[in-house]
Amino acid sequence: MAWAATAGVTTTARLSRIEELLCSHETFVEELFDALLDELGFPACATIEPSLRRTWGSA
Repeated sequence: MAWAATAGVTTTARLSRIEELLCSHETFVEELFDALLDELGFPACATIEPSLRRTWGSA
């Protein structure tokens, strides 16, 4: 959160909740990562820009 303040980004994240998430023993990292992004205030991504999609098997 210090880097956000230094960069002038305001956040409503609670430091105690961030620490709790980072110290948890969540079985599925995907759920932990989603919770962390939610707590940090990142907006949800509804769609992926077609030009950024990656096709399996392509280099």
